[in-house]
Amino acid sequence: MNQHTTQLEGPFDGEMIIIADREICAGQSPLLTSVITRSGHKSISGSPILELLAIIEETKTLGYKDGLSPAEETLLRQKILEANNIVETLLESKTINEKLLETLLTGRMKVGLWIDSIGGEVDQEDTVNWSVDYLDRQKASVHTYVGTKACSAAFDLTFLGNEISALSRSVFMWHLSDSPDFPRTERIKQLRGKGTPDAAVNEEINDLLEILDRTDAVSKEELIAEILRQINNPRNHDGTVYFEGDYLKEMGLVDNAFRSITPLVDKFKSDFPLHAELNVTYFTTAIAEKVYKAISHLPTWLDRAPMSLTGKFQRQLERP
Repeated sequence: MNQHTTQLEGPFDGEMIIIADREICAGQSPLLTSVITRSGHKSISGSPILELLAIIEETKTLGYKDGLSPAEETLLRQKILEANNIVETLLESKTINEKLLETLLTGRMKVGLWIDSIGGEVDQEDTVNWSVDYLDRQKASVHTYVGTKACSAAFDLTFLGNEISALSRSVFMWHLSDSPDFPRTERIKQLRGKGTPDAAVNEEINDLLEILDRTDAVSKEELIAEILRQINNPRNHDGTVYFEGDYLKEMGLVDNAFRSITPLVDKFKSDFPLHAELNVTYFTTAIAEKVYKAISHLPTWLDRAPMSLTGKFQRQLERP
């Protein structure tokens, strides 16, 4: 089918897909970004397009401030230079052309986040956050699709979507961040009443509560109770909190929960007809179905072993 025959619903100028189906770490397994415009221009790349949007959004945010400090003015100049360098590299490498770049920077995009990840680095999460913030300025529509797992940083990315679709048994995992200077175990002790939560812990809790605000008051209270129950379990040494797709749909945080992978992929293709027309999905439906089938017999996916299995099995199936 000719790619120019498909028309997007609504006043969208193109589709942008952000794919996090590995551990989200810069340089090792970068986020894949695919852009297709209504006029037929397309680009598939790693993270540079996201980095460009994120940097531009940062410059806009800085530019809105009155009376920048000398340090902020220096940072603003550095960000502008960095953005120009990325544009030059993208154009010279023919990763994008000028028309696609213009559409991306000034048009209205329909954005899809395809997630099947154990999480990763916070700075990569921040890049996606800034990018989506930039596109939101242009009234983007953002849709999230969760395969077998959305954990840690990928959990936060999931809820950037205006609409969230998942599998009934998709695993959603949240936990506090970890660092050599302040291990997660110490942060959890604070939450268990063995210390006063510091600013970093309070910020992460507020981010979680902001996600829970997406649902009604009764469901929010039930979710908070469930989170505290899991965190306060003495056998839960690192304070990890797990949910499944069906439960989050019941609680109002997930809009659609499918019993098998096929209707989830069909939903994705229906929402993003330009990508569906070129058969550009995060990996083929056949592989996704095999991954799902391989772990469907497990009584629960709610621990690290089966979550790790999904990634290993997927990579084996994708080898030629």
